This record gives sequence, structure tokens and C-alpha cells, in this order.
Amino acid sequence: MFRKVRPSRIVTRRADELLCASANGLEWRIVDLQYLSDHLKCIKCKKDIFLRNTVEKSRMGLNCMLNIPCEECSTMIQVHTGKMHGTGDNKNRADVNTKAVLGAVHSGIGETALNKLLACLSVPPISANLYKRCEREIGPAIEAAAKDSCRKAAEDEKQLVIANNKLK
Repeated sequence: MFRKVRPSRIVTRRADELLCASANGLEWRIVDLQYLSDHLKCIKCKKDIFLRNTVEKSRMGLNCMLNIPCEECSTMIQVHTGKMHGTGDNKNRADVNTKAVLGAVHSGIGETALNKLLACLSVPPISANLYKRCEREIGPAIEAAAKDSCRKAAEDEKQLVIANNKLK
């Protein structure tokens, strides 16, 4: 689901960001509804908390963190709009950012093209620094998959050559 929020009215093109104001002046957000609904509970009193009570939003690439006070006990709860995962020393990586960069790499586009696509969807951009961090995170997995694929192709080719020689 996408959620509308007011963006800044600045339209700028710098190396670390590509912001594009949409025609209606609103930006959309990518939200994992199941994850969000599972986490809209107070960690102290276990009562439901409500999005309408959000007092602060902070964006981390395509993911957002919402600060929502509990109506029952006033505890401030931080809720992410999607799943998080950890790598190495950093345990606060948003799945949506990693998946977006993986999709961009897999389809052969870079950070600029990904941000152009996001701009057309009125979704805020991913910074160049975040894109690079995600690339470094997925790089070893892509490299391992490529090596495995090459090994398998070489083995298949070897079997075909052996089978072809037996036919002669």
C-alpha cells in the first residue's frame, strides 16, 4: 500500500539525491501492510496503537520509521513500515531498500534510473550512499550465484562433450 505524505517543495539534482515533486505535490510510501499491522501494538501495555497518532516520521531510503504514542500509557513506540535485517555491524537495514537495489542490479539499471522510476511513482528517491551500501551488501551473494552458475554451465558443457564423443 502507498501512503500519501507532503514532500518538501524543493526540486534539486545533486550527486547524492534526486528529488522530484509530483504533479499533485504528494509523495507515496511503500508499506508492508502485514508487518506494519503486526507491529502496531504498545510494547509496554500491549494495547493497539493508531497511525492517526503519529507524531514524527523519518525516512530511511524507501522505508519509514514512525513515532507513535500509545493512547493508554503514553509510551512512544517506533514502528518501521517494513521488515528490517542486519548485516555485519549494522542491524538496521530495511528489506525494501536492499530489494530495490537488487532489482535494479538484476535488471541492469543503476541508481539514477532507479530514482527516475521511483520519481514517476511519486516515491522518494534512494540516496547514492544508501544505494552503494546496499550494493556492497548484495554483491557477495550475486558473485557467489554467478560463480555457481558458471560452474554448473561448465559441468553441463562437459557432460554434453562426453555424450557427443560417445556417439562418434
